[in-house]
Amino acid sequence: MILAYRFRQFKEAILNGQKIHTIREDKTKRWKVGMSIQHWMGSPRNKRTNPHEFKTGTCMGIQEVIIDNFGDGNFAIRVMDENGEWKVLRKIEENTLIKNDGLTRDEFIKFFVPNDGDTFRGRIIHFTNLKYL
Repeated sequence: MILAYRFRQFKEAILNGQKIHTIREDKTKRWKVGMSIQHWMGSPRNKRTNPHEFKTGTCMGIQEVIIDNFGDGNFAIRVMDENGEWKVLRKIEENTLIKNDGLTRDEFIKFFVPNDGDTFRGRIIHFTNLKYL
């Protein structure tokens, strides 16, 4: 399945192994472990963005994630563990997740929960065997 990216820095980060997962809404739970991943820069449906596939891979894992913005720069990331329980990531784990997603802390908050009170619900699509918690 196609994963399209709009942030140019993601291409190099995926190719050099720094970005080891992506976080997406997946309300219908289309992503499954073992699925083929076609990494695309730009959307293949929008020819103006010069879309192109730059790597293929495999979905190595899926984790449910919730990101809450409490305001004043305070936010929390909750991840579902292998027992189906929600766990709040500690600050060091948050920083690791954000780095592994290829963003700075400010970029991460601005992208996923830009406004005070926002909540993002999605899934982490892992490109490696790393899991959080």
